[in-house]
Amino acid sequence: MKSEIKKGIIKAIIDQGSDGATSLEVGNKVGFKRHTISKYLSIMEREGLLRYKKFGRGRIWFVNKNFLQKLFSSKIDDMSFIEKLIFNITSKIPIGLIIIDMEYNIQFINDFMFKKYDNIIGKKFYTGVLGLKNSKSLKQI
Repeated sequence: MKSEIKKGIIKAIIDQGSDGATSLEVGNKVGFKRHTISKYLSIMEREGLLRYKKFGRGRIWFVNKNFLQKLFSSKIDDMSFIEKLIFNITSKIPIGLIIIDMEYNIQFINDFMFKKYDNIIGKKFYTGVLGLKNSKSLKQI
């Protein structure tokens, strides 16, 4: 599947908002029939780019927030050149790197931070790194 198609599908889902999108909504946005878009959505779900929730007989599609986690859990041999480059840069830089989502969930830590904090992926940043019980004392940057 071409990367332009993947980008279009991801954009269509994001444009629908945080409630996700049905395959019909995505298909209408990117110009594919139901059968074709269902196939593409399933491929992207297997690749870790998308996830879905069952809603009755249908599925609501979301962009997988853990794309970086998927990238860093892949085998080196399965990565593209760009993925290998990103992996090497982010994993091996000699300073700490933590990637969090909008809800303060830790999505990725590099080797430096893993040695310092162990495996805190999936924990809240304010708990795993700062030792706080909640985010109320955090200041916006």
